[in-house]
Amino acid sequence: MELVKVLQSGFALIFVLCAIGLVSILIRKMNSSQLKGFKITPKRIKIVEVQAIDQKTKLIIAEKDNKEYFILKSENNSTIIEVNAIHENK
Repeated sequence: MELVKVLQSGFALIFVLCAIGLVSILIRKMNSSQLKGFKITPKRIKIVEVQAIDQKTKLIIAEKDNKEYFILKSENNSTIIEVNAIHENK
């Protein structure tokens, strides 16, 4: 009687693990088929450098569409100091 319960528990465990594996495979296939029509665009904004001026103020150099922006970020506000002219692709 004890052996029957052990075998039954073992088969139940194997069945549940197989069911979980099949569900995960189905979810992966559904996600990949939904992403086929999704177009990934290149990122346009990039943080080039961050420099701490003091504890609450930072100078950030950001690049967007081949233009560089100097941003002074403090605790209360952010200010764009300078916008660099368009530069050639690297």
